[in-house]
Amino acid sequence: MTLAALMLVLANAPVHRFALVVGSNTGEGVRAAPLRFADDDAVAMHELLLEAGVESVLLASPDADTRRLHPRTTPLAPPTLDALKGAFAAQRASMERARASGERVEWLFVFSGHGDVEQGVGFLGLEQGRLTRAVLHDELLARVPAEVAHVVLDACRSGALVASKGPGGLRLPMPAVFAPGPSWPPTVGFLLSASSAKDSHEWEKWQAGVFSYEVRSALRGAADANRDGAVSYAELGAFLEAANAAIENPRLRPDFLALPPGGREGLTASLLSWGSAGVVGPLAEPVYLERPNGERLLDVHAAPGHVTRLQLPDERPLYVRSRDERRELVLAAASVELAALVDGPTPPAQRGAVDRALDRLFLTPFDEAHVARYTETWRAPSLETLAVEGPPRSAQVTRAAAAVATLVGVATAATGFSIAWTQARDAAELDQRARLERNRLVGLGNTLGITGLAVAGVAAVTWGVLGLVWELPVFGLLPSAEGPVAAVSWSTTF
Repeated sequence: MTLAALMLVLANAPVHRFALVVGSNTGEGVRAAPLRFADDDAVAMHELLLEAGVESVLLASPDADTRRLHPRTTPLAPPTLDALKGAFAAQRASMERARASGERVEWLFVFSGHGDVEQGVGFLGLEQGRLTRAVLHDELLARVPAEVAHVVLDACRSGALVASKGPGGLRLPMPAVFAPGPSWPPTVGFLLSASSAKDSHEWEKWQAGVFSYEVRSALRGAADANRDGAVSYAELGAFLEAANAAIENPRLRPDFLALPPGGREGLTASLLSWGSAGVVGPLAEPVYLERPNGERLLDVHAAPGHVTRLQLPDERPLYVRSRDERRELVLAAASVELAALVDGPTPPAQRGAVDRALDRLFLTPFDEAHVARYTETWRAPSLETLAVEGPPRSAQVTRAAAAVATLVGVATAATGFSIAWTQARDAAELDQRARLERNRLVGLGNTLGITGLAVAGVAAVTWGVLGLVWELPVFGLLPSAEGPVAAVSWSTTF
């Protein structure tokens, strides 16, 4: 079956979806301060997927605030590599049973947290262990028994940044190293944040990562332009473009990569579909929705005349508020339609340039025209231009040789000076002939020692300069594509 035919089948048939959601505020080997809201993002996405009927598994270590906001959600385990592999193995068995019973299966992998690159190898940081590109491909995606898999990554290469996840702008798109290449199955789709700039991509006002929040808004129906209850790659990509379009400064404008399964023909593939009718209504102004505990659920801004169908939690009341926070609507238990907003609370003061910039998110009205334009103009990105280059093999080999030469030079110097000291120790008590022989040996020892120090000094400088230029580990020997073949390494960089 061709991918196009597969997409057509999946578009017209119910799908049994599974999801593995991972959120980690910290990351082993990541050179950045801990995040604040990666756990919140993971919990919120997990709850959204459960509401949509997805069999979702959550790996996270919620902090006290997150547990208070989501008291009924308990993660399966902390976000460690062992827990991730174990959870996937259990899900894989469930997916195989579903396929054996004749069901069509899709799998979603969602990650929010730190990303980094070491020696040219991209990885996602977990509390214990690292999720490398090789592990994602070889142990997860290459083995998942699903017709289609979707990978959603909100991570950045944050080691070179002042803050953890930037609000946009000049991207260092670490997630691009996870992007499809020749080895990826054509049935895998990717949705990637390419975050990196200088301020936090986690916005206190939303208590969330900007990209993760935008994706949740989209999946809850804000991007469902044709109101069919499913959100496709085309709809999601067009929605993200519109949501970020009003930010003038490109350095502060959030960015993303949408890479559908199979390229252009996969733009119609849906990441998620809902079985419920949802809550409908015209929303021709930017509004957001909140839960009773103040958690922000989604932002939406429909074009004039466009009817929006939103998928909301069952709990009531929910609050619909204008972006200026001067008007609001309370959704009661029986609410299935959105009415006009009425006067509400006084808006809080803005806190600075980043807040003012990010407050322009979702200002562009969204409808089917954006999806059509996005589909027409979509081009597969050139991933080569996004890749984070690792050190050349010559630099790795030279630095490893310099490390060895430094050790040999130091050992040679110690040996030479030891010989000189030993030979000179009692030379004064010898006769003249023996003393001359001893002096010759002392000279040879000193020469050997000075030569060893010179070799060690030059080698150490070479080792240090290469480490500064390429951010190589403090000590490592001949790293391979996925890590050192044989090495002694420390977690810092030189």
